[in-house]
Amino acid sequence: MSKVSLILFAFLYTINSFYGQNPTLVDGVFAVIGNHVIFYSDIDDQLIQYRNQGMIQENESEIQEKIVEDLFFQKLLLHFADVDSLEVDEAELENSINQRIVFFEEQLGSVENVENYFDKSVPDLKDELKPVIKNQTLIQKMQYEITKNIKVSPADVEQFYLDMIDSLPLISAQFQVAQILKVPEAADLAIEETLSKLEDLRTRIVKGADFSTMAILYSEDPGSSRNGGAYYEVKKGKFVKEFESVVFSLGPNELSEIFKTEYGYHIAELIERRGNELDVRHILMTPKISNADLVTAKSFLDSLKLEIMNNSIDF
Repeated sequence: MSKVSLILFAFLYTINSFYGQNPTLVDGVFAVIGNHVIFYSDIDDQLIQYRNQGMIQENESEIQEKIVEDLFFQKLLLHFADVDSLEVDEAELENSINQRIVFFEEQLGSVENVENYFDKSVPDLKDELKPVIKNQTLIQKMQYEITKNIKVSPADVEQFYLDMIDSLPLISAQFQVAQILKVPEAADLAIEETLSKLEDLRTRIVKGADFSTMAILYSEDPGSSRNGGAYYEVKKGKFVKEFESVVFSLGPNELSEIFKTEYGYHIAELIERRGNELDVRHILMTPKISNADLVTAKSFLDSLKLEIMNNSIDF
């Protein structure tokens, strides 16, 4: 940690000096961390993206500094991934690239539209994506290595609050708000389609398809899909009870039936059990909410609002 702290200290000093002088940026090497380089153009490219998205209203220098901090942190993680000899499985990398291409196809409508949009063939696009996705995966792995042994209990949170209570501002309640929430519900057809897709995946896995690959390609859980659907060191109380009820009843390498939680529909497989802890992987699919479903929910709330305004019913 002392080595990391020293690097970060030098980095923050560099940033403060750099932005304090307001130099004119020209392309070249801004910083080198191990074998990884940050170019001035890397900073400019991200700054342009912020501008195009309308995310810069004022204090552009603060945004610029944040971009540099993020880039430096990423390169620092990549450097320590090199030091720790972390590797990315080629099959996992290929699946991640294919998943990204499938996402582009879904967004743009066809392979041809993807090639026109990026002005390159899909094979060339894959070659361009490969180092980017590889670095993203290494960064995630390094973050996991750093944080996997960090345990924060509710008691730790409470103690931190008590230690800080004298320095926390007193914020008194100024008003209370009530609301009526109507969550749009997916149509029966959308649910049936989701169940059919999930049943097809389960059948393919039973016949020998790799669960992790299926999760990478098809799971809609952003927290685990890139890791092959895996969650490690799962203890009771960490997930919703419907999920825990199923996974804690599985035997090693046992595949569950389809089950439902508030997040959608799942299939799960137990990787390993260690006392009260589990390593488990799952695939999540959520029925899609259509515009018609949104209209139905809005119409219900509109009619309710009218009745309340007419004093027909009490809020």
